[in-house]
Amino acid sequence: AAGANVKHLAVGNDVFAVNWGNKQQGVPGNAHDDNGTGPIGGTFAEFCVMDASKLSKKPEAIGFDTAAAVALVGTTAFDSLNEVEVGADTNVLILGGSSAVGSIAVQLAKLRGARVSTTCSSRTMEFVNTLGADQVINYTTDSWWQLPDVMGVDVVFDCVGEANAFTHAKLVLKDQGKFITIVDRTVGRDKSAGFDSKSNPPLSYACFHCLSNNASIQDQLAELIASGKLQVKINRRFPFTAEGVSSMLAEQTSKKSIGKNILVIDEKALLTSNTTFTNFEAEAPPKEEETDVDENTFS
Repeated sequence: AAGANVKHLAVGNDVFAVNWGNKQQGVPGNAHDDNGTGPIGGTFAEFCVMDASKLSKKPEAIGFDTAAAVALVGTTAFDSLNEVEVGADTNVLILGGSSAVGSIAVQLAKLRGARVSTTCSSRTMEFVNTLGADQVINYTTDSWWQLPDVMGVDVVFDCVGEANAFTHAKLVLKDQGKFITIVDRTVGRDKSAGFDSKSNPPLSYACFHCLSNNASIQDQLAELIASGKLQVKINRRFPFTAEGVSSMLAEQTSKKSIGKNILVIDEKALLTSNTTFTNFEAEAPPKEEETDVDENTFS
């Protein structure tokens, strides 16, 4: 159903989105609520009601699984690179090139014309080498903060919460360089003033960052995928059952995933199947009662 004020979508459109808050709060990014009304999302469900401004149409060339996989991590990567102004000729080090956010960030930074170095393990090296980075560093054998080729980088983007990442980053960043992390909430944190991205001179930026919901970014990501310029790695697909959800969370917390884990509500709706689907016995979902729809929402 669509609210009366929703003009860019119609019932029957295939859509995808990040169900994240739209409350703008500056550094360190958006809160997980809509204009102070409390947390949104935060669950697994077959149906949901969302503000239509957050939704993007899914191109026919993209499978539902790929759209679901890219929404959160792609927006996080894109928004974080924007935050520290990664562009042509930026020299950036991305920690965690095999992670869901990191693998997208490597590709997006290269598409912007940046010089990209990234880290990974021996186990994930083969995959990371397909992403197009200029330098792939095996962190199990090399300490990246001691490598001459890394000295003087403009930006360090921590996608995985690596131990001592900020301390080590300060050894390789140039003066006025930038450090951004999507994991370590202590960076840039001032107990009296919240977050201050300029609190670590001579760095011009050093802070934890949380994504901002942005349908325009989602649209751009979809275009890149449809045109073959961006690949989205799906680690595993899990069915929408109690066992499937439990197994997916266990896979995520194992920290061994290469790419994104996704939960599949309707296996028949998938347009692509490039990895093994973990089969469990399906459980019939409960029927949902129809509810009134706010004029600005879409469900």
